[in-house]
Amino acid sequence: MSQHDNPDRYFLYEDQLNERNFVFANHSLPEELSDPEKLNTFRSIECQIMDWADDTAYSLHDIIDGIHARLITRGELEEWAEEGELNQTESSLVETIINEMVDGNVERTFSRKIGDFINACQLEERENFLSPFTERYHYQLRVNAQISAEASLYKTIAEDIVFSSAQMQQLRFKWDHILEKLFWALTTNYIDK
Repeated sequence: MSQHDNPDRYFLYEDQLNERNFVFANHSLPEELSDPEKLNTFRSIECQIMDWADDTAYSLHDIIDGIHARLITRGELEEWAEEGELNQTESSLVETIINEMVDGNVERTFSRKIGDFINACQLEERENFLSPFTERYHYQLRVNAQISAEASLYKTIAEDIVFSSAQMQQLRFKWDHILEKLFWALTTNYIDK
């Protein structure tokens, strides 16, 4: 692995240097992008849009799915909110989720939020070493800070209540066990032969 021993995401291997050179039109990286963390944040407009689309879909649908799976309940959400240090806006968003759960309108409300999350985006011009050569790096996606914070809150709720729940941990253990057995079966029967 190159440039970074333990990247969180978006990393490159040395054997991908040709692809990186192609993407950067054989331009040398400026000094400020020599840091792997900064290089990994230097993304084309398509990648930025894709990342926001993923954040939108997962942050909203994980809440809906958690409610349908009965992992996010009114009681769980109220307890989570009491234990957390939520600001006024976050408390209001949690209260909205609870009210929509009571009224049975979660899906409609969160489906409408998809449009809000899309409308919260704007393209901004930016200057960098590739902007004179390609529009892909000439623009960046700006997301309204309030909507971005809302998406972050929903991801935190899903992580804390759904993905950290005992039920999900048990399922993850089973999935890991099944994947490990499949891996060893494939290795033993096909790769090692």
